[in-house]
Amino acid sequence: MESPQKPSVSQMDSLCDSHAVFHALTGDELPEVHVKRSHRHRCACRSSACKRQRPCAKHEESFFSNPKNLFIAIPFLILFLLKIALEHSDGIWSVICLSMSFFYINQRIKNAACKFEPKWLACSTSAVGLLGLLCLQCAFRKEGVYRSLFCAPSYISSDDWVGLLWSILVTDFSLKLITMFLKSIVIALSPRPLGVYPRSVVLVWMEFASQIYRSIVPVVPWIRFLTELGISPRLNPTAVIVMFALIYVLLKIFSLWLLVSPIWSAFKSLNLTVPYSTVVGISSPEGEMCVLCFENRNQLSAALRCGHVFCKNCLDRWLIYFNECPVCSSKINDEFKDWRDGSTSRCVQLF
Repeated sequence: MESPQKPSVSQMDSLCDSHAVFHALTGDELPEVHVKRSHRHRCACRSSACKRQRPCAKHEESFFSNPKNLFIAIPFLILFLLKIALEHSDGIWSVICLSMSFFYINQRIKNAACKFEPKWLACSTSAVGLLGLLCLQCAFRKEGVYRSLFCAPSYISSDDWVGLLWSILVTDFSLKLITMFLKSIVIALSPRPLGVYPRSVVLVWMEFASQIYRSIVPVVPWIRFLTELGISPRLNPTAVIVMFALIYVLLKIFSLWLLVSPIWSAFKSLNLTVPYSTVVGISSPEGEMCVLCFENRNQLSAALRCGHVFCKNCLDRWLIYFNECPVCSSKINDEFKDWRDGSTSRCVQLF
């Protein structure tokens, strides 16, 4: 006995179409069997009744998924930034000039400390930078930014957050330039009153003190900004001001602790005593070279506790960056080795 032949897809589509037309004319809904069968095969008809029964795919589109939206938004964002830049062009150019001066003078001081460049170059560039800083402070004397150098409030309105950030940036770079000028003087005067190694310790102390002071300076403008509130009288302004000031002070104490704690233990061990003994004598014979410069040792040599001898100038330059012997890698000391080359931290103290 032959099995009944299954209807083809075209026959099912025609049947679906006839049922859809009938129920569309009568106004009745499609039966459940038709709906289930329509899910098992793709209906080839284009009737409105079948289209109504097909589930509509949800078209969810985010803003960033379509590049067209970004292309539309970017010109408006650029226009907004250009408008802000034109309004504050003087302040933006002053920050750019201060930052470029900082990076250039910082590199000159590092090279002078390591004897890669003459000392007068570091002194002259830092002096020019300090002179430019004085001109900048005179140009913006109405804003009173120079008062922030001494932890005093400036003349900028306390509710102007753009002026607040600008004054903090200018003050931070100004303190960096002053610190670098003092470092260049220390480098220019050494090694006569100080040796190269004691000088590197003094440079570390200066940088540490500068970072502590630069982190304290923004407290005054931020307290002024946080305590100037234009809130509804229903709220208690005094309570809100005290809460904001207390939160800021607690966060500031925590940030100072994060700044000081990693280096305080190593900083306490810094001393001006050199970790080697000086050997004065005739030049070394042929074959006894300094492993740092690959030349015969000078008359003034330096011997470490492990017994290895080097040129004194070479060893001084080595100890600026490393705390171990160049030959056997034995530990010389556990002192803090950052900022020994006279460099200044690039971190900006905004808060």
